[in-house]
Amino acid sequence: MRNPLLIYRLWQAVRKQYVHHALYHHAQGTGYTISYVLEAGFIWTLLISRRLSREYETNTHELLAVTPDGPLGAAVIMSSGVMHKLVEVTQYIGLGVWIMRFILVGGWLGTTAALTDNLNGFVALWIGVLLPIVALGLLHLYDLALAPLLGILVASTLPERNATPIFAAMLHLLLLIISLVIVLVGHTIVSSVSPNVPVFLALSVLNLLPLLLFCEGTTRLLWSRLQRVLAVSPADAVAALQKDV
Repeated sequence: MRNPLLIYRLWQAVRKQYVHHALYHHAQGTGYTISYVLEAGFIWTLLISRRLSREYETNTHELLAVTPDGPLGAAVIMSSGVMHKLVEVTQYIGLGVWIMRFILVGGWLGTTAALTDNLNGFVALWIGVLLPIVALGLLHLYDLALAPLLGILVASTLPERNATPIFAAMLHLLLLIISLVIVLVGHTIVSSVSPNVPVFLALSVLNLLPLLLFCEGTTRLLWSRLQRVLAVSPADAVAALQKDV
């Protein structure tokens, strides 16, 4: 049974290394270099959109549409090739991730300390440490899912090819910033209106629901748009995320 979360299925698709596929190696042979420590989701979005834009500039993108993988399947495989060029996606701990972690955990701990100083140690640990870990896990999936999604979509729709990578990366950053604001504002509100410990615990868990809805909702909207742009059926879109290595 497939996971109902699209952000998880996108992450699963790009974490695969399609080493036996020619398009995977075709995407890796572009000559770009980037420091490992600078690797982040929006950087991958930039590189993917730049790589796919070259296919449009050289008019070879139509060849991808007639491959057995289809235009979307081919783009997903090429996206994986770009993302695995220097580091395995499962070891994705670049600077971008650490910045996101410090912002989220710092803001979360700050509001917890300021607004819930009357809670016992166990509750403070649950609210101040465990819930941010869950939120970070969700944001991590979202960050990785956006890279191929925005990279492919923007490269397929933006007519000005020189601006494509920057626009894709900025859109990626904007969505991540909004997701961070959602979870931190929600946590601040819950912390300030819930003096009762059981109620506070329940609301703190539910505080993650808006984040999940935003991440999954925007991913599905962008995925639906991508299917229309590439003229891909829902069945073919599902198949594009289930390719074997």
